[in-house]
Amino acid sequence: MLKMGINTYKFNNIDLIKPGCQLLPNFWRPPNDNDYGAKLQVKLLPWKEAVKNAELISWNYSGLKENKITVKAIYNLAEVYSKLELRYQINSDGELSIEESLHIDKNKEVPMLPKFGIQLIMPKTFNMLSYYGRGPHENYSDRNYSSQVGIYKQSVSEQYFPYIRPQETGNKTGIRWCELSNNKMELKVESNSLFYTTALHFLSEDLDDGIKKNQRNAGDIKERDLTSFQIDANQMGLGSINSWGALPVEKYRLLEKDYSFIFKITPKLK
Repeated sequence: MLKMGINTYKFNNIDLIKPGCQLLPNFWRPPNDNDYGAKLQVKLLPWKEAVKNAELISWNYSGLKENKITVKAIYNLAEVYSKLELRYQINSDGELSIEESLHIDKNKEVPMLPKFGIQLIMPKTFNMLSYYGRGPHENYSDRNYSSQVGIYKQSVSEQYFPYIRPQETGNKTGIRWCELSNNKMELKVESNSLFYTTALHFLSEDLDDGIKKNQRNAGDIKERDLTSFQIDANQMGLGSINSWGALPVEKYRLLEKDYSFIFKITPKLK
């Protein structure tokens, strides 16, 4: 298991991270059919490997100050010529604030970024998703005009759309806040900017065929005993112009060299 991110997060002795899993930065999405047509599963592969091979440069722990603990870590992502900064702050109420910053070397040629955010693997009991954003169906930056901003409550199982072949699914855009809950607790996420979220009972690798399509069917995968909660500042568009090479329209690509995302996770008993 990669030694970065957060391994344990409990509130009132309830696990918010599934034992054996982590909260980690995430820059990858399972390729959709359009991505395969444009060969993005190959061209963007360095971003899939970047976190796995991250090298710790520095680490700082502030100690307890004003009922808060702050940890800051900086990593080198050699495959993508980038520095990743992670700042975690947790207070005595169990609130976890995360600041994630990515700085890509402006003098290097680096493939565009698929997505920028955090992935939190939770117990499957967190099976209800509420959010204030675009819904009720899945939507993406270049495919969200048919979705309406509102407050929605859905099961996590409803987030998965059974495409003929498993692939990227379930994203919601324009999120003001979102909340995962079970019968005991609610976990609320808020940011100072609009963000994206996905919650599934699958891992990303369940939806990812890798370099070549396996031509699996939706029925070939089964829900796992977990909830994969993805909290993203941004994700590139789907494209969907054709399925044999067209990229998303330029304004829906992630082509910047610097990214930053700040959000807060607040657990609360029902």
